[in-house]
This record gives sequence, structure tokens and C-alpha cells, in this order.
Amino acid sequence: MQALGVDLSQAQSGQTVTAGAKLVAERQTTVRYLVIAVRDQAGGMWDFPRSQNVTIGTSQKEFTAKRSFSKPGTYTISVAYMGNDGAWKNLGVRQTFTVGTAAGGNAPAPSPSTSSPTVKPTESTPSPKPSTSTNVPAPSGEFPNASNTGVPAGTALTTYTGPCTISTNGTVIDAKIVNCDLAIKAQDVVIKRSRINGEINSGEGTKASFRVEDSEVINGARAACQCIGSDNFTVLRTEIKGGNRGIYCRLNCTVQDSWIHGSALLATQHASAIRVERYSTITHNTMQCDWTALTDSEIGCSADMTGYPDFAPITHNTITNNLFMANPVGTGYCAYGGATAGKQFSNDPTNATYIKFVGNVWQRGSDGKCGTYGPITSFDASRTGNEWSNNKFDDGTAIAPEK
Repeated sequence: MQALGVDLSQAQSGQTVTAGAKLVAERQTTVRYLVIAVRDQAGGMWDFPRSQNVTIGTSQKEFTAKRSFSKPGTYTISVAYMGNDGAWKNLGVRQTFTVGTAAGGNAPAPSPSTSSPTVKPTESTPSPKPSTSTNVPAPSGEFPNASNTGVPAGTALTTYTGPCTISTNGTVIDAKIVNCDLAIKAQDVVIKRSRINGEINSGEGTKASFRVEDSEVINGARAACQCIGSDNFTVLRTEIKGGNRGIYCRLNCTVQDSWIHGSALLATQHASAIRVERYSTITHNTMQCDWTALTDSEIGCSADMTGYPDFAPITHNTITNNLFMANPVGTGYCAYGGATAGKQFSNDPTNATYIKFVGNVWQRGSDGKCGTYGPITSFDASRTGNEWSNNKFDDGTAIAPEK
């Protein structure tokens, strides 16, 4: 990045601000998304509109975007992009600008969303050394945990020698140790009583489908790493460990009686135990985004469960009787409800509709709030088909969601 800035270093609320960056690359590169990211002093996200399929070459390219800001305060901007590996990266250079109250009255100040707990970034902020270990307690009691998920005791496992790309409908993998990523290209695939050292993925927009039951899926820190995704799958009584995203429910998924934990990140990744988008049924799971090694404001646990309208409207998701584990060091909120502002599909009329949270439990943790800021944000009970009932902290205190 050769330059970064805004046209108004001291804007007024409601006034249009233009941000610009001048970029070059060692060789011609096309990125899936490019965005001038914005954070307020509390870590709230106020990003400029992103651009898709941006090509940057050896000659300087200027990238600009416009938006207004309704909340007075100091904002920090930087440039982030998503490559073909699906991982977000931040270029690191940051600038600040301020927004003041417009003449004639106070500007409205809606509560922004936060993707991770942060300190206000400055050029001199030191970066603590990453650590993959945490002191987050393991779940206990009737919720899924080490004693009631994974390969059943006494199961004799043998090494899987079949193909890593599954192309035959109805394939069954039973009692195996699989040491590769499984690419599901067929329908009605079943993986049971097995340990998968890698990823299971049916891709996006395909008719492939699969079911994982009584198994363990273990993945490390990798680019664009999820343990299980993305469309048309069911996960039952399974322990899922690692990855920056344990499960990605992009479309048509059911996750039940499973334990998702052990987040593992590369330097600039966000993390969540489960990310939901459309037609997800999440029932009686323990969700535990437990990464705590923050290295700057752009990485860490976004939440135990996220639902951002980055790539599609968030709709028709039912979340019942789950345990959201506390992480007051590594995450802002423990759950997101779909109504996050400033995303590509935030203003879609179907976004944040038919979202149901019923009978869930949030662990309070050491700060009493589950996450750094609270248990859940961006849930709008007034939108079509939404329901919020009997959701509590683990001490029985009722929770009212934040918009």
C-alpha cells in the first residue's frame, strides 16, 4: 500500500466521507473482495462498501469508496482483502479521522457490531506473541462434551485407504482414520464412528450431501480452514476441533448434540465455532470459540456463533437449547443474530428474518458477560418470523438481546 486516507479528516455526522487507497502488487493479482475497513473506538465495524473481483498489478491502482457516519467519534481505517483461499488479510497500515455532531442537533448513534475485542489501533501498539493454548474451561453436565461426543469407546479404527474425493452416491465411511480432506461430490454420503484429520466439504451451490455422526473432525491452522462445510449436511454427536471456523452452515444444514471447540488460526484470521447463513438448524450443541492469542485488532474469535450478511442474507436459522461458552479475552460477543449493519446484504429485505433463538444458555465467564461486550448482538426481534424466548445465562438470569 502506497497511500491511505480520507477526504475529510474532520467530518460531520451524516456527511459523506470518501476513503481512498493506492495499491500495487509484485505481480498481477485478483482478490475476491477488497474493503476499506473501519473501526470505532469500541471496536465497532463501520466498513465502507466492499468491491468484488479487484485486480491489482505492478502499476499503482487507486481504490475509493464512500459512506456517511451517524455516530460522532474517532474512527480508524485500514485495507483488508480476501484472496482466493477465502481468508481475510489486513495490510496493517492505519489512519484515523473524526466525526463530529452535525449542527442543529444530536446525531443518532446506533450500536455497531463488533467482530472481536480490540484496543484502539496505533502504529506503536505492540503485538503479543501468539499462543494456541487457552484456559477456557471445558463444558460439563448435560451439554455435549468429551464424554458424550466423538468416536464411541471400544470402536476399533483402521486407516482409510479410499479416495479423498467422494464421487459415489451413498458412500459409507465407518470406523476409519482418514488422513486427508474429504471433498464430497456425491449425495447421501455417510461418515460415522471415524476420526477425520482434515476437512469435510461439499462445496457451495452443489447438490452434494453428507452426514457425519459419532465422529471426530480435527483440523489445524490453515488458510480458508473450516472443519465441516458448506451445504446440505447433518452433523450428529461429533467432536469438532480446530480450524478458524469449526462449521460453516452456508445452506441447509443441521448440527445437533455436538461439541465444537479448539479454534486454530493463522495470523490474520477471524474465528467462530459455527457460522450460519441460510436454513440452519443448530440444536443442543456446545459452541466454544476459545482462541485468545490476539495479535492485532483484526484477528481473534468473532463469536461462538456468527451470522453476518457478507455473502448472502441471514435467514431461516433456528438455534435451540445450545450452550455458548464464555471467552471474555478473545471475543466481543458470544453470538450474532444476523442484523449486522454495513454488510453487503444488510439491507436485503429478507436479511435477519425467520431467526429463532429458543432455550439457549450463555456461560457468564470471568467478566459476567460471556464475551467482552455481552452475550449476543445484532438480533432484531421486530423482523419477520423472528423469535426470542427462554434464553438465559448459566445462572438463570434472562438475557435481552442487543440490536
